[in-house]
This record gives sequence, structure tokens and C-alpha cells, in this order.
Amino acid sequence: DNGEEDNGEEDNGEEDNGEEDNGEESEKPTLDTSPKKSKKVKTDTVSPYVTELISEEVTESGLESVIISESESESESESESESESESELEPEDFLQDSTKLKQQKRKRLKSIILISAGVLVLLLFIFCSIVLCARLIGQSTINSTELTFSQINLTEPKTNSFLLSAKGLVSPIKFTGILEPCLLTVYYNDSKMGFFYLPEIDVIANEPTNFLVLEQQFNITNITTFNGFASNAINFANISWAMIGKVTISLGNIEFTNLILDKTIPIAGLDGLKNITLIVFDLTESTFTQIKVIMTVSAFNPSVMTFDPVGTLFFKLEYRNSFMGNLQADNASLLLGTNYLKMQGIMDPEDLIIASELMSRYLAGLPTIISAVAAENASSIELYNEALQGLTLSTVLNGNKTNLISQMNMTSLSLTPVDDNYAIISTQVDVLIFNPLGPNSPIDVKTIAFDADLIWQNRILGQMNVKQTPIENGSQPIITASLNAELYFTQDKGENFAKFVSAFITNEFEMLELNGTLNTSAVIAIGEVYLQLLPLEVNVIVRGIIKY
Repeated sequence: DNGEEDNGEEDNGEEDNGEEDNGEESEKPTLDTSPKKSKKVKTDTVSPYVTELISEEVTESGLESVIISESESESESESESESESESELEPEDFLQDSTKLKQQKRKRLKSIILISAGVLVLLLFIFCSIVLCARLIGQSTINSTELTFSQINLTEPKTNSFLLSAKGLVSPIKFTGILEPCLLTVYYNDSKMGFFYLPEIDVIANEPTNFLVLEQQFNITNITTFNGFASNAINFANISWAMIGKVTISLGNIEFTNLILDKTIPIAGLDGLKNITLIVFDLTESTFTQIKVIMTVSAFNPSVMTFDPVGTLFFKLEYRNSFMGNLQADNASLLLGTNYLKMQGIMDPEDLIIASELMSRYLAGLPTIISAVAAENASSIELYNEALQGLTLSTVLNGNKTNLISQMNMTSLSLTPVDDNYAIISTQVDVLIFNPLGPNSPIDVKTIAFDADLIWQNRILGQMNVKQTPIENGSQPIITASLNAELYFTQDKGENFAKFVSAFITNEFEMLELNGTLNTSAVIAIGEVYLQLLPLEVNVIVRGIIKY
């Protein structure tokens, strides 16, 4: 140290960090030129904690030793000796290096954590993307699937429920799996109507799949909505309902849950049962006080819906919008295809004139449109009562061409020619009346009148006209009447009539025919009716003069 004491002065112009050396000389470190041997650090003034930190940091950084380099300064051209400045490594320098190394370690650890977290997030994202894509594919499959019904049966109706059975078809889809049982809520016209459970459906890829619902209870949550649905199903040709629910699709061990099924499904309705045929119309079971009507109609149901049963149905019989009486059909059902409804009731018309017209057309064999209109209390089953109100079954009553006068005998005959155009006939006749109301419901004929061709041996003698003539014993099976008629000759000016007279004089009997129409008034169970234009096709036996 060039023989100089270290009196605590500055070393090379630097302060010794403000610390005293306690009057001791500094030890110069010896420069070791060996590449493997490192300088030893003076640690007698370093605390054990700092020494431990230094040792730890040195070990962690992989350094073998701390090498302290000296700076030598050469003097210029003068003969100064090399002066070595002692550079002493203080504890604060080690602490700073330790802090930097620790920060680097933390940065590396943080980077590793961030990278690991990023990888986990990426893997989670990929997994979620796969699940989401699969779910989207499942939802897309559900959305593209079509449901159609080939049959819908409503049975065992109660106040707020019924049993639903149905057959249908699922359109081809792209997977083979199972549509698990699920709860479906049914809407009509955007209003919730009720709910039922759809059973499990096994689906085969790329093939239409049949499904079957067997007697699942349908719970009605809104009776007003159901009434509208049922009424429109009966009266309209086409309706639709919507089914909404969360479904699960199982593909082997993979399940896609909570997929949304939202389908609006068209349904063919009953179209008001417009295809009605009247098979039977019978009045012959009438009584002394009532005219009993028995009708059998066939009603064709063109829809996929059935109502079994609909109970006892109550109708009003109408003709020309006029009430004719009440009808009821017991234990009725509306099944697929042709249904037969047997109705019976009592004729009690509000207008006898219109009722007379109806009976006249029926007995004349003329086709007549009549209607059975569902009453306010349409059904004995409460659930269908409102839905069936106003249902109108219109049909053609073909009529039964009936000769009210089935036979006529002339017991006397007086002929008075007036001119070449007509003659006056006065005759006493016995008339056999046919009663269309049956044997237990009497008919009392009050008057008769007719216009008919008088035919003899297939020759028309003329037009015979009998004006309205009262009948005295019209309630008897055989009535007697005195008729005055005008006979208008045909263009032969009575030539054929003269031939008939000749035969009438010489023969015991001659057979005439009347072919025309009959008008009559009669009292029946509902009152006095006026029957017009009834057919008159009857043989008339005339006794010849030789028999008188």
C-alpha cells in the first residue's frame, strides 16, 4: 500500500459509503490468475442474513464465485509505481443483485403461469366450441325436423282433461338416436291451451320415423282456448297448433339436453261435417199427440281428429231457418271416415204454414234441404258443449213420394156434355187414405181438390178438375165424397170420351186412371196442415150402367 496508512480518507476520490474502517488497514485482495479459482469475499463485516442471501443468490444463478477485479493505473512517463486501488465489495451491492435475480425469477414464474393459463383457456375454449358446435348442430336438427299427425284421438273427456292418443311421422334427420320423453306445452292462436308428455321416439338416420302416443293425459290449462280450438277443429277444414318444450337427444353415450322444440303443426279439421247424407227419415212412429221424427244420417269426417265419445248431441231441426222441432243423437262419436248418427225427436213447428210446406214436399217426393243445428246445450259432455254449439248438419231430404189417396171407387157417375170442349161430371166416390204418420197417429182430411188427366185404355179423355170439396168423415180410413168435376176434352173434341161412354153403357165395369196432383187440408197431431201438390196416381173403378 506504498507505505501509506488508510486513515479513513477517500480511496481514489470515492467515499467509503460513509462507514469507518475502525482504524484498521484494508486488506488488498490478491489477484488470482487461475481460471478456476475465484476470489474470496471479505465477509467479516457482513451479517449472517446477508451472507445467506449472497450464498443463495450465487448458488441459484449458477455462478461459481464472485470475482472482484482491480483497476490498476499506470503512471505516465514518471517512475511511479503501479497503484492498486482496493475495491471492496459491500453488502448493499449483493442485496441489489439478489433483488434483481428474484424479480427475474418472479417474471419467469409469472410468464409460465400466464402461458399455462392461456393454454388452459385455449383448451377450454376449444372444448366449449366443440360442445357449442355440437349443440348448435343438435338444435339445428331439431329446428329442421318436421312433425306431422296422421291421427289424433281425444277420448275419455273430463271437465279439464282428456286422454290423447296420436300417430305421426318425424321427417328424416341426420342422426340415429333417441328423442327422450319430454313435456310439451300446446298453444293455439298464441294462447296456452294445455300440456302432455311426449313419449320416447327412436330415430333412425335419414329415414322418416313413425311415433305413437298412447293415452297420454292432456291437461287443459285454459278452457276458453280449448273451446276455440275444438270448435274450429270441428267447423274448419284446416287449423294448426303449436308444441313447445325442452327436449333431450341421446346419441349413444352423448346427450344434448335442453334443446328447444318449437313446432307449429297443421291439422286437417272436420270441415263442419259438410258431407252429410240422410239415410232414414221416418214419421210412422208418431202418436195421437206427437209427430215423432226418426232420422239416420251418415256424416263423413275428412280430418285426422276423432272425438270418442261426444256424448248425446242435441239439435234443432230447421227448414227455411224455421224451427221444426228438437232432435237428439244418443251416444254419438265422431270417428275417422263415415259415422252414422241416429237422431230422434218430436216435431213441434213454430210455423204451421212452413211445416205444411215441408210435409208437402216430403210426401210429394221432392228434394228438400233441412238442417240439424246444434242447440245451446249441444252435448251431454261438458267439455264439448261449447265447441259443438252452432254445428250445422245440412242434408237433402229426398222425400217419399206418397199417394195420400191410394184407391178410389166411383159408386155413381153422371155425365153432362156441355159442348165439344168439356163436360160436367158428378160422382160419388169412396176414397182410401194412406196415412204417412203411421197407424197410431190419426189424420183427419178436411178438404180435397185435384187436377188430373182422366185416362181410359191409355187414352187421355181430358183434364179433370175438382175444386176444393169438403169431406165429412175425413178421419175414417175410407172416406166418402161427392165430387163435381169439369172435364176438359183433348183436341179430339170428345171422340175418345164418346168411346168410353159406349163402353160404360154396355159393360159392368170400366177402369179409369187419374194422374195428377192433389191438394188437401188435414188435421194431424201438430194441428191443421195444408198439403199441396201431392201426387195423385190412382186407379178408379167405375161400375157400368148395367150394374145400376
